[in-house]
Amino acid sequence: MIFIKVLALQRKALLQSKKNLHETKQDSPEPGCK
Repeated sequence: MIFIKVLALQRKALLQSKKNLHETKQDSPEPGCK
């Protein structure tokens, strides 16, 4: 049970970091877009 929870947390964190990376990549080329 604990192992599954850890996997879920890791996956969640990974998705969040990917999302943040994607957002920063979008923001970097054109800072004045938003």
